[in-house]
Amino acid sequence: MKLDKKTSAESELTQRLSYTLKADRVNLELIRQKDFLSVREVATLLSCNTKTVYRMIGTGKLNAHNFSSKKTIIRRSDIEKLFDTPKTETKDDNCVMSLAEIQARFKISYNGLSNIIKRNNIQTEKRGNRVFVKESDILSVFTN
Repeated sequence: MKLDKKTSAESELTQRLSYTLKADRVNLELIRQKDFLSVREVATLLSCNTKTVYRMIGTGKLNAHNFSSKKTIIRRSDIEKLFDTPKTETKDDNCVMSLAEIQARFKISYNGLSNIIKRNNIQTEKRGNRVFVKESDILSVFTN
């Protein structure tokens, strides 16, 4: 008796899973045919959470249009552009020096370096706990 219940429960579960998988395949096919997608459909297509899609929209990685507070539409071509654009390194990331690097290179104290930065109106950028300055700005001060 218990064995019959167990096998029937297993077969019922297998049927449910196969139905769910078939439904997911059908939904994916419908999503792939659309030109405009909702946030939930984009999340399904990319296999991620809807919060991730909203984060991508917020950071500007993904273009979207809000029709109302409950309806956000994303063009399929914008999703495809995510994969078409190669990541390139910017020169600014390679041409900056931290204050510690400048101190070690030019053998100058922290206070002396801070005074030079203020006196020459050199822009600084704080990333976490570290402060960075463009290498070209520092070199122009120390080479003159």
